[in-house]
Parts: sequence; structure tokens; C-alpha cells
Amino acid sequence: MKTPRTDYYETLGIARDADLKTIKSAFRRLVLQIPERLSDEERQLYERLRLLATKEEH
Repeated sequence: MKTPRTDYYETLGIARDADLKTIKSAFRRLVLQIPERLSDEERQLYERLRLLATKEEH
């Protein structure tokens, strides 16, 4: 049984012809919206992703 494919452009809320800068910006926005109710392991992963997202901005 096939699982439905995820449309990452739709998940990020961007057009399919978006440039790399727009994709990175949308990803950063999405990472920063992760809810605070996370397990300790998930919180550590979230913090790492958030640091990566903010480092790429500079």
C-alpha cells in the first residue's frame, strides 16, 4: 500500500517555482512555530534546528 506523498511546497506555504532564498526563509519560519509542548528529546532537536535556521540568516 502506497503512502501519500508529502507536498513540501504546500507545507512551507510557498509556490513550486520558489527560489532557494524563499525556501530557506519559509523553513526558518516553520521551525520557529513549533509548539512548546515537546518531550526533552524533541526540545533538543527543535533547539538545534532553530540554531541552524538563525545561523543561516547571518
